Amino acid sequence: MDTNLSRQEMASMVGLTRETFTRALAKLKESGAIDFERDRIKIISVDKLKDFIE
Repeated sequence: MDTNLSRQEMASMVGLTRETFTRALAKLKESGAIDFERDRIKIISVDKLKDFIE
């Protein structure tokens, strides 16, 4: 997903601080659920993403 939103904007959308949002992204990346670069988030495993959410 390409986005023009900053991490601060995305964090605000889900009710988190930027720091907490960034830590959550890092955990998702470590788990193999997503990969990300500056302005792109790529879902690698929907199943792992669902597991993280539940």
